[in-house]
Amino acid sequence: MMDPIAFWDQRYREQAWVYGQQPNLFFQAVLDGLPFRGKLLLPGEGDGRQAIYAAKQGWEVDVFDWSEVACAKTKQAAAEAGVRVHVTCASALDFQPEGGYDFIASIFFHLPVDMRATVHQRMASWLKPGGMMLVEAFDQPQIHLQSGGPKDPTMLYSADLLVSDFQSLTTISVNQVETTIDEGIYHRGEAALVRYIGTKSFPFL
Repeated sequence: MMDPIAFWDQRYREQAWVYGQQPNLFFQAVLDGLPFRGKLLLPGEGDGRQAIYAAKQGWEVDVFDWSEVACAKTKQAAAEAGVRVHVTCASALDFQPEGGYDFIASIFFHLPVDMRATVHQRMASWLKPGGMMLVEAFDQPQIHLQSGGPKDPTMLYSADLLVSDFQSLTTISVNQVETTIDEGIYHRGEAALVRYIGTKSFPFL
């Protein structure tokens, strides 16, 4: 079995924009509807499609990914777009943020079952009071579809799972969606998705 980092390095070498150049539509719609700009984190960002879009909208953008190839591509894409993106090459367990975030968006960032809850709890802790957490991921019925996502069913998510992982946050919405996706050659066709939005409450004064 190929080492996971080697797998992702190989995938991101395949072409310029493996999952398309445009940002994820759910992420874009939510981002465009926010009445503020601030500091954004994109975990497992790959080759930078969300990061470039957000930076162009005036966000201060941090990303991390454990693939050095992906990180190098994000840096190059940001430079070519004339925007600033802070890129860290690190795993989800090793990444250490500098300060808190106003918005964290996890886009198809599927984690092994033995680290998923821990990483999600860490991400929730990185939010500033009032900050927003967004997740779009493949739902459990995706195992029967061919439009992308993990082939290990334990790495697929569900509405209940996300609400449980982010129980320190206030759930704003969580929806299971059947739709058609078209995000590069690996995310194309009928898909079962789960979409979560939560927010971190302000502490009592």
